Amino acid sequence: VPVYGRTMHDLNGTTTYTPYGREGECNFSVDRSKLNEFWIDEVEKAGASIYFDRALSLEHTSLEDRRLCFIDSAGEEHFVDLPSDTAVIGCDGAGSRLRYALSNAGVLTFTEELIGHDYKELTFPALPTSDGQWRNFVMHNESLHIWPRGDFFLMG
Repeated sequence: VPVYGRTMHDLNGTTTYTPYGREGECNFSVDRSKLNEFWIDEVEKAGASIYFDRALSLEHTSLEDRRLCFIDSAGEEHFVDLPSDTAVIGCDGAGSRLRYALSNAGVLTFTEELIGHDYKELTFPALPTSDGQWRNFVMHNESLHIWPRGDFFLMG
């Protein structure tokens, strides 16, 4: 979805729209759950293995030996020995244990500053129109909506 600017919502209910660039320039907003579903489907079609609810054990992982160790929620270790032509993609976000393992192996260096906030995504779905289409937007549909409130903000 093209997003041409941001709409700030203040405490009084007043909104202020700020474009992201020149007329016609935009960012693109993607529904995170749909993006996740898309990538999961694609990697499964390609025959890749996907593991959820497991943490990479830095203590028992050896990138030099191409051996990964994952610990599941029950505390059991699961070892994966990687063929030399196998790629590993870590989608573990901030505080990435895979990034730490790569750094420990001397493959990369990085600087990290974690913030003490959580991420929650809100969806404001369009309402159906009389002809059954979903085009009746509750708010301006081509901007990112932000409700700043002190040391946190809501975004949708």
